[in-house]
Amino acid sequence: MKTDTWNIVQDFEMPIDGKNIKFVSYPTKKPLGLSKIIRTNWGKQLQDQFEKVNKPDEGWIIKPYHLDSSKNPLNAIYKGDKPDMWPGPVVTMVGYLQKNDSVKIMVDQSFYPYNRALNDDTIKDMYAEAGILLPRPALGIDTFVITTDGLLTLTVRGDTNVYPNIYHNQGGDIELVTTKVVEYQIDEIAEEIMVSQDQYNPADFRFLGLTEDQLSFPRKPNLTGYIPINVSSQEVREQVNSRPLEERPNDSVDVAFAPANESGLYNYLTKETMQTDFTPPCHAGLVLYGKHMHGEKWADAVVSEINSR
Repeated sequence: MKTDTWNIVQDFEMPIDGKNIKFVSYPTKKPLGLSKIIRTNWGKQLQDQFEKVNKPDEGWIIKPYHLDSSKNPLNAIYKGDKPDMWPGPVVTMVGYLQKNDSVKIMVDQSFYPYNRALNDDTIKDMYAEAGILLPRPALGIDTFVITTDGLLTLTVRGDTNVYPNIYHNQGGDIELVTTKVVEYQIDEIAEEIMVSQDQYNPADFRFLGLTEDQLSFPRKPNLTGYIPINVSSQEVREQVNSRPLEERPNDSVDVAFAPANESGLYNYLTKETMQTDFTPPCHAGLVLYGKHMHGEKWADAVVSEINSR
């Protein structure tokens, strides 16, 4: 299944327990001279983004990233004391292997400037000339929190440097190859929508497959899943709103909900929203969730309707 903005890389065909998904370190080769090109490319991307977001009296500034302890640190964009675009660590997916109800995902340690540069023709040419396969952009993990009143929780992104002001599911790009899937999602859900693990059973995390961005980051993979919780959508909204707006993460400034039932989710995806209202992994995740819960014919009908617009 695919649309103009996403593709399903791997449908697990069954919900996979989060504890049965493992990341395995698999270092890959890189072309000679890549680091210098990455540094130059990062500087250009920072400047481009700075020109988009910089507004008088808001405290935007480009300066060395405070967590980069090298002799020649890379820069980051800050709004006041808070980094908005920074050269942090990320992980790339090299491959995956599913065996019945377990999944191994081979991953390589990387960092954000490297991944931001993968669309650059110079970088692509360097890989092609070296005979090395171009890596995928950063691997993300995302889940939908499902409330007691049968709604899929969506976060509303703020003025982020990627996919601003649209819907996303809970999660983000992992930073280390040693990441544990369930532990990572526990932290992300608590940070983004203030739902703590005493409000659900972490053993109930289930993952449905790997989706792929086809819009801003072609071939970017996301592991997508869901977790039922023991509170209602109203309670989730109240918890989110209990935190002042200025203290909320920029990628989760508000919360919204989508129906999980068969007819409700169908109408939501085909009549009430457009795929550009969502990040590609969020929209793909909603369709994949519907496929697992409501069947392949349901999903085929939804995708056909979306693609006909």
